[in-house]
Amino acid sequence: MKKLFMSVLLLSLAPAANALECTEYLSEMYSKAYREPVLITSKKEFEEKYESYIGNTFVSSITRGSGHFKQNGKRKIKISYICLNENSQKILWGYVLER
Repeated sequence: MKKLFMSVLLLSLAPAANALECTEYLSEMYSKAYREPVLITSKKEFEEKYESYIGNTFVSSITRGSGHFKQNGKRKIKISYICLNENSQKILWGYVLER
């Protein structure tokens, strides 16, 4: 029972770390594109193991979720987002869709 509890605890903590990395990556990317600060917050997030190649690039997992997109002086926009992860530390690509 103790092993089961520890396994569930570890699995529940892993996506939270990736959520922060994915939203930070997207915030930085869109801040550069709009030339002003952009804040992307996560509301719900899912991470799926993919472990395959896209072209010559290995993709270990796909992170997708929903949240909010906020620019200075503008209203929050509900969004969906997706990130392709090479490993738990490096994000290859990300995109935001308005809902």
